[in-house]
Amino acid sequence: MGMLRGPRTKLLFLVVLLLTPMMFIGNMEVGVIESVDSSVLSQSAGWLAGWQYRKSHAIEGSVGAGTNYQVRITVHRTTGPDSGEHVYVGTDCRADFGDIRFTDDDGITLLDYWMQESSSDTTSFWVEIADTLDVNAEIFIYYGNDVAGSTSDGSSTFPLFDDFDRVDSDNVGGGWFDDCGDGDNDIENNILKTVQNENEFCHIEKSAPLLLNFAVHGKLKQHAVAPASWKMAVGIYWGAGTWAKIGWRSNDNFEANLYVDGSFDSGALSYTNLDDSWCYYKIEVSSTSVDFYYSLNGVSWVLVHSTSRASATTNIPSLIIIGKGYENPSTGYSNPDWDNNYALAGSEYTNYADDIFVRKFIDVAPIHSSWSEEESENQATTPPPPPGPEGSDWVFIVIIGGGGLGVVAIVIIIIISKKQGGGGTPAGEYEW
Repeated sequence: MGMLRGPRTKLLFLVVLLLTPMMFIGNMEVGVIESVDSSVLSQSAGWLAGWQYRKSHAIEGSVGAGTNYQVRITVHRTTGPDSGEHVYVGTDCRADFGDIRFTDDDGITLLDYWMQESSSDTTSFWVEIADTLDVNAEIFIYYGNDVAGSTSDGSSTFPLFDDFDRVDSDNVGGGWFDDCGDGDNDIENNILKTVQNENEFCHIEKSAPLLLNFAVHGKLKQHAVAPASWKMAVGIYWGAGTWAKIGWRSNDNFEANLYVDGSFDSGALSYTNLDDSWCYYKIEVSSTSVDFYYSLNGVSWVLVHSTSRASATTNIPSLIIIGKGYENPSTGYSNPDWDNNYALAGSEYTNYADDIFVRKFIDVAPIHSSWSEEESENQATTPPPPPGPEGSDWVFIVIIGGGGLGVVAIVIIIIISKKQGGGGTPAGEYEW
């Protein structure tokens, strides 16, 4: 072992001898605890290697949320006070938000997420919290990596998800059943395109996740002059004659319907000039109510209608339905659900759908709580000195020997005290 050198270094040796009776010292071996590579230290300290910055975020749990609950976090590429779901990272993250990552409370285990919408300075993410949110939890958001690309994955984040991001095809795919009569459901430019004549149903349907309480989301674009009953909707189907849906109507209205056992519970809300524009819908099904919303950006929501959850809807639904179909389940039609045509076929119309997903939902949802100050990688990868004299580093040298009738362990603790120069300026680095 080389000698410690440096004009302003002094050594203090503390030797502790642990001896058995009639001990003889021999065959000494020396081991020195060496420095650890910074990338390894970063991992062991709970830092996601390759990322420069992070903030921790506390979430207040709520009984019933369980594991794998999805929460929304909105990231702003500007400055501002972090609050609730909103976190501000300035220009420390990439302009496309591709370097955003979320981890569990260990700082390393990545969490599934989906990047919903992105603008020049704000993006919303849905994050699946792996730990139970029946109790309080903590996660980290990381950013600041020039080479990392987005790993957004809605299918891993939600129990049901489809952004229709696949090659153009007249086959919808994705596990959906094409229930369209004479019309067509196609994939075009990474969205679902529905073409059908007036007065004829056309939609896609898929088995609903095994959730009693949930929210279903959809993004729809309606043809400007399609008549009332034939515009696209987001729907939930429990069984013949028992379903809920929300979508556009004619006469400048959003309309929400819950149909149970031969009667409607409906609500409407007026709008202006939204035809041929994308609009967002969601239906929240809690243990006590069914609530219908619309949004122009997928972030800020307006309640259209709220109604009690009828006994016929308290079980797990069988289908999630996206599309159009005659809404009146009269006994005069073959099926008391969406698979009905009405009168004679009329003019042909085209509608669109995108970003369909189902998430976990409970009456009293977990709440976004506090955010930490921004931490940098340098803060995490520079280990603090252990307790000891101020300005000192500790180096442990363990000497183990054995022979004769006993063994000896000599522990030498070297305290390397770096004197301060004039005016409080640190002395030069020491060398081995």
